[in-house]
Amino acid sequence: MKKFLATLLFATTTTAHADWVKIDAPMPDPVRYMDKSAAEKSGADTVKLWHIVDYAGMQAHEGKPYRSIKANYEYDCSQGRFRAACSCLREMI
Repeated sequence: MKKFLATLLFATTTTAHADWVKIDAPMPDPVRYMDKSAAEKSGADTVKLWHIVDYAGMQAHEGKPYRSIKANYEYDCSQGRFRAACSCLREMI
C-alpha cells in the first residue's frame, strides 16, 4: 500500500519533463543518457548537461552499492574540456 501511495503521489506532483536521449557508445555497458531539455548555457563557450549512466550489474563506491549515476557536467567547447559539477549514485532494486 505504501508503494502504491508513493507512486500515486509522485505521478500527481511531477510537472517537470526530461528529454532523456540515449548516447551512442562503443561499449554496451554502461548505457548512457543525456537530458537535452535541461541543457543550460553557462558561459560564452560552456554548457551544462545532465547525464545518467546505467550499469547492468551492481557497482560499489566506498562500500555503497549502486546501479546508476546521475551527474551534471559542464563542457568547455572552446578548450575541449569538461568537469563534473555534481553527481549522485542510485541503487535500483
